[in-house]
Order: sequence, then C-alpha cells, then structure tokens
Amino acid sequence: MDKRNLRLRNSLLFPSDSQRSNSPVSTRQTSRLSMRSEKSTGSSMQKSLSMKRKKPQLESPNASSDENAETSSTCSLSPKRKNTRSTLPQAKLRSLSETDPNLVDPTAISTPYNEHSTQDTIRKSQSKANANKLFNENSNLISETPVRVTRSSQARFQLSVSPESQLDNELIRFFNSSGITLSQNDNPHVLNDDAPTIRQKMETLFSTQTFKVKTILSQWQKYIENEDNLQKSLNNTKIISEQDAFGDLNKTSLVRILLQVPLLQTKMINFLLERLTEAILVADSPDDVPWCGLMLQQFRFIEEILDVDNLTSKLEELLESCPTWFQRELILFLPDIIIDSQHYAIAEVLIKSLESNPELTNSILECISNLTLGKQYMEDLRDKVLNTLKSQLHMDMLPAVTKFVLTDCTTVESYKKTLLALRVLEMQPLAGEKLTDCYTNQVLIMNVLRTNILISKKMTQAAIQILKSGNSKPMPFDIMLMLLIFPTNTVKKKDIETVLRQHIRVGLYKASLLNIFYNDFKEVARELQSIAMKLASILLTMEDRVYVDFATEWFRLMFASQADAVYKQREIIEKIILLTGNSGHVSKNAFAVLCKMSENDEDSKYLQTHCNHLSILLEKMDNLSLEEVVMLNDLLHGLCTSSNTTADNLRDDLFILLRKQLSNTKPLMKCKGVLSAVMAIKHLAGNVETTGQATEIFKQVEIAVKNCPKSTALFYDKLAEVIAASQNMDRDILNYFTSHFENLFIEIYMIDKTNYNGDLVPKYDLNESNDDAQSCVIKISEGKYGGTILTLFRLLRTCYMIAYNGDLKHINMLLGCGILLPNNLDSPEPEVIDLVIHCINWFREVINAFVKDPDPLMQKQVLQRLDDLINLQGELHTLITLCGTHYQPPPCYFHYFPAPEFERLKKGTRSKGKKASMDKSSCLADWQSWQMGSSLCLKNPAYFRRLEAKVAHILDVRMNVYASQGSSRNISVAQVCFVVQELLDMFKGDVKESFIRDLVDLLPKITANLKRIVSELRETDTDQNREALQLLLQLLTSMFNWRGFHTAVYNSLLRDSLRTIASLMNESNSMLRSCRELVAEAFKYFESLSDVATRISIAVALINVCSSLMQHSETMLNQHKKKLDGFWIFVIAMVRR
Repeated sequence: MDKRNLRLRNSLLFPSDSQRSNSPVSTRQTSRLSMRSEKSTGSSMQKSLSMKRKKPQLESPNASSDENAETSSTCSLSPKRKNTRSTLPQAKLRSLSETDPNLVDPTAISTPYNEHSTQDTIRKSQSKANANKLFNENSNLISETPVRVTRSSQARFQLSVSPESQLDNELIRFFNSSGITLSQNDNPHVLNDDAPTIRQKMETLFSTQTFKVKTILSQWQKYIENEDNLQKSLNNTKIISEQDAFGDLNKTSLVRILLQVPLLQTKMINFLLERLTEAILVADSPDDVPWCGLMLQQFRFIEEILDVDNLTSKLEELLESCPTWFQRELILFLPDIIIDSQHYAIAEVLIKSLESNPELTNSILECISNLTLGKQYMEDLRDKVLNTLKSQLHMDMLPAVTKFVLTDCTTVESYKKTLLALRVLEMQPLAGEKLTDCYTNQVLIMNVLRTNILISKKMTQAAIQILKSGNSKPMPFDIMLMLLIFPTNTVKKKDIETVLRQHIRVGLYKASLLNIFYNDFKEVARELQSIAMKLASILLTMEDRVYVDFATEWFRLMFASQADAVYKQREIIEKIILLTGNSGHVSKNAFAVLCKMSENDEDSKYLQTHCNHLSILLEKMDNLSLEEVVMLNDLLHGLCTSSNTTADNLRDDLFILLRKQLSNTKPLMKCKGVLSAVMAIKHLAGNVETTGQATEIFKQVEIAVKNCPKSTALFYDKLAEVIAASQNMDRDILNYFTSHFENLFIEIYMIDKTNYNGDLVPKYDLNESNDDAQSCVIKISEGKYGGTILTLFRLLRTCYMIAYNGDLKHINMLLGCGILLPNNLDSPEPEVIDLVIHCINWFREVINAFVKDPDPLMQKQVLQRLDDLINLQGELHTLITLCGTHYQPPPCYFHYFPAPEFERLKKGTRSKGKKASMDKSSCLADWQSWQMGSSLCLKNPAYFRRLEAKVAHILDVRMNVYASQGSSRNISVAQVCFVVQELLDMFKGDVKESFIRDLVDLLPKITANLKRIVSELRETDTDQNREALQLLLQLLTSMFNWRGFHTAVYNSLLRDSLRTIASLMNESNSMLRSCRELVAEAFKYFESLSDVATRISIAVALINVCSSLMQHSETMLNQHKKKLDGFWIFVIAMVRR
C-alpha cells in the first residue's frame, strides 16, 4: 500500500476525536463514512478560514410573508420542463422552513393557482412527522407548474433576484435535484442525504440527460467568481437526516462533492485552480486569500482522479507562478494530492525549486519525505542534499535537512556518511543572528538525532565508529552525539566511557572543546545536562589527574553556562554535594570542583547565590578529613567576601562553628578549627578593610592552641602554605606575621650556648666561633612534639621569602647554627632517637630553605648539611635497629589522625636494582649511609620532612670549597645518588604538575651530572658510578613516563624536556621543534651509552628509558621496536648465564 492510500486508510479507520464526536451514528456504507471523515485533518483550518463577509439579501419592504416566500432569491423558474413529479404540500415545506428559515424554500417557485388546493391537501395530510418524511424523500424535486407573475409580484421578484442569480437557475435546480439546498447567509449548505448518495444522484441526472454537464460547469464557473460563494462552497455542509430535522455538521464541502463526480472532475479542477491562481497572484499576503488553504484541502485524498497528468501539470504551473509564501503551503499538500505514479515527476519539480529557492528547503524536504520514491532515487537525492550542506545553509533550514538526510538510511555506511557531513556544519550563532532562534534550531537538530539514535541501532553504530576514529579536529557535534548515545543501554554506555577516556588521555578532547559547546550550544547543553553530569561524575571518581581535571572543568563550564537558569545551576550543586558524601579521593575531587568554581570572579558571583544550599556542607564537618575541611572552608570563606544578606548569614555560621571547634578539647576537632581559622585568615588578610578581623582570629587561634602542640604545629604548617601561595596578602599583616614569628622562634628555640647549663652539647656548628652573633644554638624541644620547630621555621622563612622577595640573609645564620644534642648519639634510647630524628628533619628544612642561595659560603654550608644529613640518617638506621620494637618516633607532619605505624627495614634490605653483593672497596661509610637512610625515610613519610624538587640545584654545585688549599671539589657520587633517590621518591605518590615543571627546569643540571658520571665510568668502572648512572636513568624514565606527558595539555613541557636530552647529542638539536625529531635525537644519545652497559642493571635501565621516550613518537616506536626486543633478548641471555 503506497503512502497516500495508507494515510487515507488511517483517516478512515482511525478518525480523530472531533470526527467521532461530530459524525452522526449511521449504518450506511463505508464510503459514506469515508466522505464524512475526509476533511478531519483540515477542520482547524476550516474554522480559522470561515467566511468573513456576509452577503445581504434583497427584500422588498412592502412584501408580505407569502410573497417573500414566493420570491426566494436563489430559485429560478423552468417552464420548459414537464411536471412529472408530484409537488410536496406547501404547508409541510413552510413548517420546515419555519424551523430553519435559512433554507431555500422550494415552495417559493410554486404557482398561485395551486394555493387553495394545497391548503385542502394540508388539512387532509398526515401528521407532521409523516410530512417531514415525505419532504426528505422529495426535497430534491422542483415544482415546474407555470407561475403567473403579476406586475407587482414581478417587480418584487426583480428586487430579490439579481441577474446573476437568474443566470444560475439551472445550477440551483441541479443542486436541489441532487439533494443539496443552498444557504443564503452564513449558515452552511444543507445536504438531504449523505455525500456518496448525492454524488450518485448527480451521476444519474447527467446520465439521464436531465442536466447538461456543460451548462452546469459554465454556471458553476460564474458562481464561484463571487468570493463569498466560493468560500461557502469550501466550508463544511450540514446534513438533515430523517431522524434529526435540525441537522448535523458534515465534514464534506460542496466543492469536495463536485470534485468526486467523474463528469465534472477535470473541468472542476481547472476552474478551481484557475480561480486560486488569479487570487494568489494579486494577493500580497495569506490574509488577502484566507480560503486558499481550505481550497487545497479539497484536493486531498480524492478517491479517483481521472486526468492525473492534467492535475499534475496544473499544480506545477501553480507552483512555478505563485509567490513564495503560497509555495510553502502548496508544497506541504502535494503528497496528499498527487497519486503515486506522479511522485517522481513532482519530485523533479521540487528539486529544481530547491536549487532556485533555498528558502523553501524545509517544506520541499518534508514533502519529498512523504512521497513514494525508489531507494536508489532517495540515495541520489540524499547525496545532492548533503552537497548543499557545503554551501552553509541558513540555520533555520538545518533541522529539516538533518531530518531528511537521516530518514530511510539503511546501512551503517550511509549513516556514517551523513553524520560526517553534519558534524562539520557551522551550527554556532553568527554575528548579528538572533541567539534564541539559533539555539532553538540546535535543539531541533538534537531532537532529530536523538530520535534516530533511539530507533536505529545502525545509526548508533555509525556514531560510535565516528567517535572512535578520533578525527584530528574534534567538534561540539561529537560531544552532542556522545551525550545522546550514553543513556541508551549499558553496552553503549561502556563504549562512550572508553572513547571519552581515550580521547582525553591523548589530548584530543580538551577543555577548549567543552568551552565551545557550553558557550555556543547553551540550550542543547541545558537539555543534556543530566546526562553530562553523570558522565562527568564518572570521570571525577578516577584517580588519574588528567580525567579529574577534565571533569572539574566540565562541571565548571556546565555551571557557568546556566547563569540565566538558577534551577539548572542548583542541580549541578546538588550533584557535587552528593559526590562529597563519598569517601576518599572522590570527595576531595568534588570539593576541588567547588573550589575551582570559586576561583573565577564571575563564577564565584553565581556561586554566591547558592550559599544557603552550600551551607548544608557544614553539617558534614564532623565526618570530613582535615584536607576536606581545608577545601570546604576555603570555599565558604571565599564566598563570604561580598557583603549581602546570604553571605553575611553564612559568615556568621562559619565563625560560630569556628569558635566551637577551637574551644573543643578533642585534638581532632581543635585541629579542624585551626584549619578553618587559617582559611578565614587567608581571605580576610587580602582586604585592607578586613585585616583587623584576620589579626583577631590569628590571636584567638594562638590562645586556643597554646596547650596543644599538635594543633600549634599544624597551624604553623598550614599558615606557611597559605602565605606561600598568597598573591594579594596585605603588606602590613605580612610584616606583622614576620616580626611575630621571628620573635617567637628566638624566644622558644634560640639559646646562648654560653648561658646553657644542661646535659646536651652543641653539635654540627658551622658558624665562625669568634662572631658574637653566632654564639647561639638551636634547642629542640624534647618529647614527641619537638617537631613544632620545623613548622615554625618553615613559616618564618616563608614570611621572609614573600616579604623580601626571596632574600633570606636576615636568617641565613640558622643554616650553620649548632644544635643541642646528647653527647653520645650511639645510645639507642628513645629520647636520643627522638632528638636525632628532629635533627634530621631540621637539616632537611634548612637545605630546602637555602639550597638556591648563590653565595659561595652558603653553598658550602648546604653541601656540608647534606653530608651531615646522609651520615645522621645512617646512624639513625643503626639506632632503630638496636632499640626496642615498641618504639614509636615523633611525627613531623601533624595532619595524621592517628599517626601511622613506623616501619622498620628488614634485614638484608637493599635499594632496588642493587646487586646482592658488592666489593668491599665499595662499602664506604657514606655509601652505606645514603642507601639505608633513604630506604628508611621512603618507608615512613609521616616522620621525615620532604625535600623539595629544588634540591636538584645541588647537582650543579661547582666551587672551590677549599679555596685556601687551591683545590676544587664537586659533590660526591654518594650525594648525587642521595639527591636522585629523593627525587625518585617524589614519584611514588600523586605527582603534581608543579613538581614536574621544577624538574624540567632543573633537567640541565641533572644531565650535566649524567655526562660527568658517564665520562668517569668510561675511565674507571666502579660500583658507585654504575649505581649513580642507574639512578639517573631511572629518574629520567620516571619523568618521561609521567601520565601528564601522554596528554596534549603538556606537549610544550614535554618538548622542553626532550630538547634538553637531545642537546646532549648535539647542541644544535635545541632548535628542533618536532616531537618526533626530538625523540629520535634523544634516542641516539642513550643508544650511544651501550658501551657502559657492562651490568644487567644498567642495560635494563637504558632499555626502559628508551622505551619511555618512544612512547611519545609512534614513528620511532614502529622503527625501533624490533631493536628493543633484541636488547631484551640479550639481557635475558645475560641473566641466564
């Protein structure tokens, strides 16, 4: 069944509610039901296009009621026709006319000679019901008894009957004979029977030669020249049935009935379309021709069209000649008018119109979609339409184009071809274009895509293939496709997650892509927000920073793009708050998202409107970790910087909670209060108007933590971190902090050794003894919380760094200052071990503070402190081995609750990659010290202060440390190994971007030591040099294996590091730009070190560093993969020997 017949059948079998309610219940044939339901789809248009002008009747003011009846305006006399049918009694007709006075009274043409006989007949007639029945059966008959017209009546007749009406007498009689009574006013024409029966009567009247077709057509053509007549003929008729004398509105018009009479159809079509053409060509707008759409409705679903070619040609002429506003309406009716055999012809006409009138694209494509065309024809047409997309159609046309090109695709390849054409379209708003219209069209396109994805598996497969292919230039269209496919089913959900992670990892999807999507596709983003939040939440649960950073930016852009929809922003806030209820890194990542939003002033302004909602997080404070407490307070105190009712209420709640926490006797709650206070100081100290509040909170904290050394140490450590990161701290409060902490440090931890009478003795003093200012020594507090000195010193040197732009000359005497320690450090007593650990951490902190000082004397002391650190860590290993197993060292970081258990080294433990045995010549004291000490510190990060990445500056120390002796000294191999091992240890945890940047900056110093050690190794093959080379290669391997280098975000940083390595081969390589070329040159350098790979450990280290390099160049990986495999085979063979 073709599309046209299918639509017709549906309209017959499944009528609308309005059809069922308006159609009378009848047992007539299906054809009658068909004609009553034919115009159900046009009922609304008929209602809107109802006749606006009324034609007044001509009446004589002196005429009597009988005379008026005799001179009805629409009936005419036909004296030539014989009176072969009995005339219905006039009284019965008049009684019906009184019931509905708008009907044309057939008795108006009765002769006066029959008046008295008619009255006698009325007295003898049956009841009113029988008369009505008789009228219904004979209403189509017209009395042809000659009429005697007097002068007065003739005059009155001439007043009421116009020449035009006289001209149409034959037409009127034809209608009455067929069972149609024309109405004179706004009421509809009346049918005395159903439409199929009336059509049959008309055919009978023509077949019996009662009426001539030519005459009826001629008079009909004149009749519709009157626009009122035409419009009333297009309106629905009214049926007066035998059961209902009042009638019921029918869904069939007079024109519709005539169009289905075979003898009249062709000419009727011509007349109507010519009349329509005349009206359309002179009209300026649809309002000038309100009946045009109603006329087109008459041609829909005609059961049989005799001259199909004629109808098609007339419609083509009309389509070519009419204005654009009517073309659009006509095109939409064509599929219901043209039969299937003419679909190809009309399609060709439409395609030509598509090329010449692009503004008709929407209507033409919708029309063609409803035509019955061949598969190959549609494929060719789809290709033509896809080619038109290259011309960048107007945005209003894209939804229809998208719907058309995706309709009836049958293969994955056809879907893929179509989607590839759609994804490159410029759908973003253009300059001067209305944003609302553009966003609306984007949503329409999205809905078309969503529908096709839901109903077609092949469409989904094609979309996933496109997403997996990883096109070089990702488009916002890709994000839209991804979000539409994600919720379809579990399998597709996993596919989308995999594709997204892969593209984020390789840097194909960046924050810039999200930025375009959320700035230029706001309404689409709003529609898909719930799906986007689910996908971003999945990324936020991962531990890899690449995914977490992408998810963080995704949430931020999602939030910022909905600035005009507060309820949408609240959905995002609720989702993030829900994620904070998770444990571990997920909660931290969720807080990081909120903190990221507060960093931007614009986003922070929007976030402030949700302060009341965010205050819910305060209820979770007791269950949050210390790190999460910091992030939450940083967020909330940052939102309180503005002055408004919501922010003021939140600030009051925060300060109430702060005082409550500081007054708590439990160490954990007090520490949470301390951290909250630090965050409050951070935001208050940046504004001159609030520095007084910051100072007041600072003093409150000092009082609260006076008897709690753990909270005190945590306060100093966190405040140092905040000051180091602060960029806008008020200068006055910074100077206040500097002076305060300097006095505090001198008061508590500095002592004149000449006035000291205790059991401890000064040790490790590097200052000149003849300087009176250097007579002070450091006195570390005894006990488990002696580490407070470490945090206070870090805070002090941070204040000096910020206040004096990195100049620490005011406190540089602390680097060489002696320390009060027990005279006998070999005693494995807990008190002695505590002081040794504090001393080790003190050395670590002063090295961090002064390692970059360019003064030669300071560099000498830094090297000495490094030696002291290495030796003291070796002694600590011995002391720990000798002391009891119950011993628990004092912590140096104070955010652990409870502190982790101290791990001891097992006997026989050696650093990774170390041979099981070494020559006795290699068992030097300093060598053993750095090995064992580093292993012990690595296992217990809570008990040893971390060295910072800038410690690599030590590797470049070249100076005359004994200038008076005329000798030059570099740092020892043991010191190099110690520093490199510390740097390697920093890769064990969460590697931050700042650490990698510092390492890349220091890479020239590292490679300089690498060249020196290789040179020495070629001259003298020693275990120490081999160990140093192995550690340096491991450091480079760890750096190039950093996950961030596998994303495009850090491509420039990766090239900088590769450029440093490539320069080892040739200085000119520093000018190379291509990552492939840089990797190739760096690979050549490490390949040149094969001569020093005399041990398996070094060979393995070389292979690993080459492998890590080739990961950044696919070309190199393909070229040298076999060579690497050969190296591994060689190494395995060596191990077996």
